[in-house]
Amino acid sequence: MKIFLFTIVFLLISLTLSSQTEDTNKCHNVLGLSLSTFSGYGLMYQYVFNNDYRLKFAGIYYPDPETDIKGVILNFGVEIQRTIKQLKYTRCYLTAGLNYSYMDINYSGIYYPNHLFSNMILGGVGFGTEFTAWQHLLINIDIGFSCHNRWEQNSDTILYSGKFYNHFEYGLGIGFGLGYIF
Repeated sequence: MKIFLFTIVFLLISLTLSSQTEDTNKCHNVLGLSLSTFSGYGLMYQYVFNNDYRLKFAGIYYPDPETDIKGVILNFGVEIQRTIKQLKYTRCYLTAGLNYSYMDINYSGIYYPNHLFSNMILGGVGFGTEFTAWQHLLINIDIGFSCHNRWEQNSDTILYSGKFYNHFEYGLGIGFGLGYIF
């Protein structure tokens, strides 16, 4: 029930902010940072096809050989957005995204060494609002339905015996991003 009320409040705020006059944005590229259960996290590039459709890519590659945690984290996602209402400083849109995440990490623990191998596919649909905060600075907030499927193997013989485990979960999906449009 709390999720439903939060969604209604989010929609009302978005529609209240959409009382501005309409304007057409001539910029077609956005660079920034994104954190989303729909399209992943990391550096973000978004292409604006026209006022109706946008395609966003987000990803990160993080090797970490210098600490006690040695391994690789890779995340890549894609998201398509369909504009519902475009105004001068606000845009409301529908969104759908898919994300792939890969982790291969070795922990050098105090009590025992451990190795985690994980693959995860995330997807989601929802709606969002994008605000022009200052000239070319964009802030977006997304909310919707998200699900993910994760396959993981943990070599800690005390707890998991090195077996693969499959997890499927779904629930509330959220996203946040900052970008520079040019």
